Amino acid sequence: MKTIKRELINGVKITLISKYSNVLVQIILGIILARLLSPEEFGVAAVIMILVTFFSLLADMGIGPAVIQHKQLSKGDIERIFFFSVILAFILGLIFLLCADLIAFFYKNKIYIQMARYLSINIMFFTMLIVPKAIITRNKNFTVIGIVEVGVNIIAGTVAVILALKGASYYSIIVKSIITSMLAFLLYYKFAKIRFRIPSLYNMKKSLKKIMEFSIFQFFFNVINYFSRNMDNILIGKYMGLKALGFYDISYKLMLYPITTFRQVLNPVIVPVLKDYQDDHINVYKTYKKILLVLTTVGAMLSVMLYFTAYEIIFILYGKQWLGSVPVFEILAFSIGIQMALSSAGSIFQVVGCTKELFLSGVLGSFIMLIAIVVGVMQQNLIAVAICVVTGYCLDFFLAFYILIKCVLKQSFMDFLLNLIKPILFMIIMGGFMSFSRMIAYENVYLLFFIKLMMGGVGMIIGLFVTGLTKDLGMLLMKERKPTLTSNVNLGGAYEKI
Repeated sequence: MKTIKRELINGVKITLISKYSNVLVQIILGIILARLLSPEEFGVAAVIMILVTFFSLLADMGIGPAVIQHKQLSKGDIERIFFFSVILAFILGLIFLLCADLIAFFYKNKIYIQMARYLSINIMFFTMLIVPKAIITRNKNFTVIGIVEVGVNIIAGTVAVILALKGASYYSIIVKSIITSMLAFLLYYKFAKIRFRIPSLYNMKKSLKKIMEFSIFQFFFNVINYFSRNMDNILIGKYMGLKALGFYDISYKLMLYPITTFRQVLNPVIVPVLKDYQDDHINVYKTYKKILLVLTTVGAMLSVMLYFTAYEIIFILYGKQWLGSVPVFEILAFSIGIQMALSSAGSIFQVVGCTKELFLSGVLGSFIMLIAIVVGVMQQNLIAVAICVVTGYCLDFFLAFYILIKCVLKQSFMDFLLNLIKPILFMIIMGGFMSFSRMIAYENVYLLFFIKLMMGGVGMIIGLFVTGLTKDLGMLLMKERKPTLTSNVNLGGAYEKI
């Protein structure tokens, strides 16, 4: 029998390679498109893609996580749920198509009418791929997912670059999204080996009922979480202009790369592996503490490094036209560790089947974020927005983890907080060391960037040794001697490359 550690190692190794490859592809494509398109053009695309994301959440309805987590679904149940998702795909695609004029009216730009018509195709294919992808994830076939995601992004990204070179402007981003969902669906459907059959209404309702209790609260959480994560873009685009949205969007997406990478590496592995121990809250908590120690340490290191190299990163990657995003990126960088931790919490709620509590956490957290964003936008200043967003994430962090640790897992919240002391001290020490880089004045941006990286590396090593994190992380890398589940789960080499 495989242990938690061994299954996590196998899953993380595969997803680590595929996700980092995928992130590298996305960064390269983002750099090319940022040099071909203006901040205003990125802002136009960002507005419509926010709405596409919302419809994608409506499409999921919590079905994907429910299929992965539910142990009792038969092959017939899965086929009937897939048929339901196909019907839902056409309904949502039609609704988005009919909303084209409303979107154009809200943002006072008729270009969104044509863009919405094209993107309705994207929504249809995205909805249909949810169940096939969930089946592949449930079967822990992470290799297939990695190959599909990297391959699809390379193909779709190449087409987008070609279109941008030919003057397609923001349509190059739109076409990339459509090709991505279309190819992903075709490949996932093939590998999942789901038969398309028309079921009776009674049987379909019976199968949907099996996942409804889990998926309904997951769905509401996703909707609430959407607004907390995207209300800043919606309000900035509406009240501060598309150029401001372009600067903010590029900063936020750049900050999200490390967060998304770790989330996409760990979360798809955590749920299918730990679901077998969903009733053993002590082991789930001890395992998660080890995961969180790594996430917060890496997040602290990235926050410091990106803050002190923000100018060089923006200049080197995107060029002078994007330097207006530097102050925003510097501030948002402080939320990386917090968001990395928050993004992993949802998986633990799912593992133990507490989607009601996940929904409650999402509602309260979204309320906090909404207030923070509105206060920031009222200042009509991107820096103020960024400060308010980071403050909102800090408050959401304490609220979400109190519910998870104290109310769901029934563990000591103080013990959980004490686990964060070393990463915080590490961040302070590394930040203090890197502050000396502000005294260096070189005109050569590339040389200055290299010097800062070296200083950051030295500061990181000093911080790890002074805080004792070197010893803690070293213990996590030790190989377990017995392939049995104990009350003190050792995650081992699952984090060797993080």
